[in-house]
Amino acid sequence: MKVLFIAHCRCMYGANKSLLNLILDLRTRYHVEPVVLLPIERDGDFAEILKCNGIPCYIHVFYRWIEAVGRGQRGIRAVYKAVRNHGVYRNLYQLLKDEKIDMVHSNSSTIQVGAWLADKLKVPHIWHVREFGEEDYQVEIIYPTSVRNCLFSKAYRVIAISQAIADKYHNMLSNGNNINVVYNGIDNPFPIREIKEIENGDNNNEKKVHFVCAGVLSELKGQFTILNACEILQRQGIKGYQVHLIGNGATSYETMLKDYVTEHNLNDFVIFHGYREDVPDMLQQMDVGIVASEKEAFGRVTVEYMFATLPVIGADSGGTKELINDGKNGKLYTAGDPQGLADCMKTFIAQPSIIGQMGQTAYQIAEDKFSLRANTDQIYQIYEESLGKIR
Repeated sequence: MKVLFIAHCRCMYGANKSLLNLILDLRTRYHVEPVVLLPIERDGDFAEILKCNGIPCYIHVFYRWIEAVGRGQRGIRAVYKAVRNHGVYRNLYQLLKDEKIDMVHSNSSTIQVGAWLADKLKVPHIWHVREFGEEDYQVEIIYPTSVRNCLFSKAYRVIAISQAIADKYHNMLSNGNNINVVYNGIDNPFPIREIKEIENGDNNNEKKVHFVCAGVLSELKGQFTILNACEILQRQGIKGYQVHLIGNGATSYETMLKDYVTEHNLNDFVIFHGYREDVPDMLQQMDVGIVASEKEAFGRVTVEYMFATLPVIGADSGGTKELINDGKNGKLYTAGDPQGLADCMKTFIAQPSIIGQMGQTAYQIAEDKFSLRANTDQIYQIYEESLGKIR
């Protein structure tokens, strides 16, 4: 089986990390022959990574059917992209028609080129929906609703990475049964850790509870909610903890975060690590993960925390609430509520003995529900069912 995978960008963010792991596992265990189509972009090393793994890829211009929310001239932009893509599609068909593709797999809802190519190549189209759009990335599909719904409905299967995503896209499909929830599969890089005892301590870092929030620094990721929670803890005189922010972002936003920490005397409690290549190693030194995004489609980092044997504090929204069983493998709070987050943090600071067992439970849940193997098996089954429809 030869599958054409289409990526929406060339940077190694969560969607492409998941795609790469899926491709490699499908090739290894199911002998799927992958071909990847990437957009022309200046940034990103996905093409080089594919090449190093012996995966053929084509790099070609194509225009996504999205724009930033609120951008003017929406209709004009849609017409412009449609006209430009008309010639692009013909070129792509000429480029790929002799590849003997059996299936097209689009890795994002932000690209529509796969729908057209699958129709032209007369093969099934699998549409992997990994984002809400407006809620998590502040983008929206600018094509007419009728066109959008028609293209989604033509897919043999729409794969949603969480029930929250499936609920949003269900109404776009003429056949609601055409959508499957398949949680992302994470390639577990961690051996399970022994349960460790954590004691409170005001001045000894080794006895503090270490919270971690890893990922891009962005308003949508909720770092300010974390800092607000730290200020609440400070006013209550609660010590014995540190928050580690791993990642970078827009300079202006990062400066605002650091200024807030300084102005509110939180330097002893909040540490900025910047971008790090050794995040898995760093997670092994942490105790509790935090996901403060108000609308995560799934939450890859949530599962990475769980594989690192960390209980997770997360907002009770989007895909996050599907991953965290409150009181079992972490704690949930109302999205955007710093007091609720502070209360969750306070629970772990006051009762550090619960961290170890919750972390073990988190690891087991991740192994059972979010492993790469389980993800690959479900997607390959969808491939087989889709091909069976046209045989």
